[in-house]
Amino acid sequence: MKYSWLVCFMLLVSACGGSKEIEAETSDGPESSDDEDKDLDGYTVGDGDCDDTKGSIYPGAEDVCDGQDNNCDGEIDEGGSLTFYIDYDGDGYGLDSEMFNISACEAQAGYVDNALDCDDTDSDVNPDALERCDELDNDCDGSVDEDLVATYHMDSDGDGFGDSTMPSERCEAGDGYVLDARDCDDTNAEIHPGAPELCDGIDNNCLDGIDEGLSASVYLDVDGDGYGDPGMPASGCDVSEGYVEDNTDCDDSDASVHPDAEELCDDADNDCDGAVDEDASMTFYLDYDGDGYGAPGFTMEGCTPTPGFVATDTDCNDLDASIHPDAPELCDGLDNNCNLLVDEATTDTLYVDDDGDGFGDPDTATTASTCDAVGGLITDGTDCDDTDPTVYPDADELCDGLDNDCDGDVDEDLAITLYVDDDGDGYGDASMPVVGCDDVGDLVVDSTDCDDTDATVYPDAEELCDDLDNDCDTEIDEVEACESSCGDGVLDEGEEQDPPESIFSTVDVDDLTCRWDFSEVEQLYCNGGCSWAGDLSCDDADADIFCKLRTGNPLSEASSYTVETALSAPGFPCPSGYTDVYTDRGVSETVYYTDLDILATHGPGEVVTNPVCTDP
Repeated sequence: MKYSWLVCFMLLVSACGGSKEIEAETSDGPESSDDEDKDLDGYTVGDGDCDDTKGSIYPGAEDVCDGQDNNCDGEIDEGGSLTFYIDYDGDGYGLDSEMFNISACEAQAGYVDNALDCDDTDSDVNPDALERCDELDNDCDGSVDEDLVATYHMDSDGDGFGDSTMPSERCEAGDGYVLDARDCDDTNAEIHPGAPELCDGIDNNCLDGIDEGLSASVYLDVDGDGYGDPGMPASGCDVSEGYVEDNTDCDDSDASVHPDAEELCDDADNDCDGAVDEDASMTFYLDYDGDGYGAPGFTMEGCTPTPGFVATDTDCNDLDASIHPDAPELCDGLDNNCNLLVDEATTDTLYVDDDGDGFGDPDTATTASTCDAVGGLITDGTDCDDTDPTVYPDADELCDGLDNDCDGDVDEDLAITLYVDDDGDGYGDASMPVVGCDDVGDLVVDSTDCDDTDATVYPDAEELCDDLDNDCDTEIDEVEACESSCGDGVLDEGEEQDPPESIFSTVDVDDLTCRWDFSEVEQLYCNGGCSWAGDLSCDDADADIFCKLRTGNPLSEASSYTVETALSAPGFPCPSGYTDVYTDRGVSETVYYTDLDILATHGPGEVVTNPVCTDP
């Protein structure tokens, strides 16, 4: 029906429309030539320009809605240069339709100048309409139910929180759906965000895990006084016995210290209030005999007694310091221990103390009364060696291979690893460890000697020019002083000759001093008139000269030597005719040495052999 009306309307418009006749315009101005183009629009009156005063009017110009014959065709505004659109539902917004669009200069009834309606059959649908949740594009913006549809989630357990895995796009929640999708268990109404977290191994509040925030609700109560240590919270909900909710104990190692404890005179904060001995008081008693025990009668109150007062009143005789509750009962007719008994016949196990150290031999146990006057017996039978007064319980452990303190261990905490020091230089041989207690004899702590047969060789020793690694640094004669100059043709200090004459086949030359090395020479001939010094024949003076020649030290002397028949070996002869030895060894006489056999050249005369030489 609505379209039949629209067709009728269009037919009516077509029938009623008519062309407008153009009335001839007259001009009172001066006549113009038909061939003159006054408005410069390219057309003259002769060319058909119906108004040569306006450049927008000429034959073929576009007809616009301005009440003029723009194209000089005899009609006004016949082109209808404006397009109007049918507004069927009358909501002020038209529909762009090639069939119903009209061109005119003015809108007719049922038409509008816009084509913004997306449904011209429903006046509630247009660009100014409110979007409704009806699955229609009410406001013609290309979207349906925008800003009205939300994602709802199924709430199976009815706790107001939905299951994130069960979404539904809709305008309203409807039964069983909610906007909040934070439920972590939609089968249990007790589990949802905001629910209290319980110690049940379940994430009750859907936040931060299981049983969170509950691990510090109980505290370890070591001393069992009902108050826990604030520094020892439980690590979870599965709390075993020994934990409490209260965490106000200030000393969890003492059951007498807690917030409800009575404050005592003990220099401690018994009630955990931060103060010590406040409002506390106790009674002290006069200790006249000074044995540490007072007697009833004279008292004082407070936490700190004045000198002469004690906390106990159990002395049964405050005039005798040997009588008090802890005194040993003696066989003296007195109640020594204040137990109301005199010389009570106690029977004890006694032990023999042979070494007199106050501890008896456990193997000598005997039973006797303390008042039987059994001599030589004591009550302690814990000596582990009753023959040695240095061995008894609580004795100081000595490094002597004995169990001095009777604890079953020998030299405990005293023994260390020592090393044999054969050459006595204070440094031991690492290959010869010995477990001992002290740095005694030839044992030392240091094991860094690289040659324990030579006292000149040890770490930090002075490096000597002797072809040895004196300082144990793996280098030999590395000091500048050891650089040899022997053989350079210059007689340096300490050299006998440079170079020495190569005249001996049985002795070597020292590379540093250019001296002949006589340290291995076996004999010095000194028979009869051939004595080198002093009286004739071999004596101490001859032996001293032999030592100077052998050691190279002019101060050397013989501490012992042997006189015997000449040996079949080279040595120092007495007569001249043999090669001279140039020497500064402290020998004033001419010195001779021969490679020849002394026994063969001199006969079986006496010689000095085997000298033991000093080397100061």
